[in-house]
Amino acid sequence: MTARIRSDTLLCMKYLFLAMALASLHSSSIEAQSAKEGGPTTGTVKGAPLALQEMCARQSEHVFENFLLRNSQDKEKWFYDYTNHYNPEIGRCFLLVQGSKSDFSSLMMFVFDAYSRKSYASYAWVKQDKEGFSGPPVECFVMMLPTGEKKPCHSSDEFNKLVEFYMGK
Repeated sequence: MTARIRSDTLLCMKYLFLAMALASLHSSSIEAQSAKEGGPTTGTVKGAPLALQEMCARQSEHVFENFLLRNSQDKEKWFYDYTNHYNPEIGRCFLLVQGSKSDFSSLMMFVFDAYSRKSYASYAWVKQDKEGFSGPPVECFVMMLPTGEKKPCHSSDEFNKLVEFYMGK
């Protein structure tokens, strides 16, 4: 049973990553979006111009609703949500997508650039016993910048701590 759940979870993750890759064909840069919408608004919050934060929020919503949800498999068995963050230190818009199976037997999280769709972090966990929610993740890594090192992680807490670099605190 565990092997079947693991393969279903990994298959679902592959479909979501495929959707992200297809979506990259339709992406536009922050600069092009800003020009299209008449330029930036003024002001900053947490060190980032409001215009960039707003564009990040719109792009993230667009990607989530039009590509990830539309192309995901087993929509009736999975619940998805997302958080976005414009990181002014590296000038990128990141999207943290979380998905859980309706019976809470699987959980996945991943972080990617909302414009380029490049993946920076991935976490997948599958419930391995009927008594509780213990056990290590099936997959857990975070790409460390600027080196590109693929750092393994061993729990959701460790994953969340490592992705703070991308998503802020």
